[in-house]
Amino acid sequence: MTHEGGVELKSPEDMIKAADEAILFGVPHQESPGAIAELLKRTYEALAPGGILYMMDMMTDATGAAPEFSALFAVNMALTTHHGWVFSDEQLRTWPPACWILSRRRRT
Repeated sequence: MTHEGGVELKSPEDMIKAADEAILFGVPHQESPGAIAELLKRTYEALAPGGILYMMDMMTDATGAAPEFSALFAVNMALTTHHGWVFSDEQLRTWPPACWILSRRRRT
């Protein structure tokens, strides 16, 4: 693809397969476990070798009861959304693509 000024541009498809970094902030608590796993898989595939995935979201401990704000937020998500929930870090690691990504942190 070439810009009218003659500058060579990458197509959106090429750009999406060569991201140096991907950011997923505030996403998992809005989605089902299956949708999260698919999103993480697609995000990993979009990273260039050496690319980094940054992910931040509300999380609880393994009991789901702490920290208190996260636990209360989980109840809110369960009552007000179709798939929302606050997951524990242990739950996140059991989802196949997430487990691999979180243990690696960088695409190789």
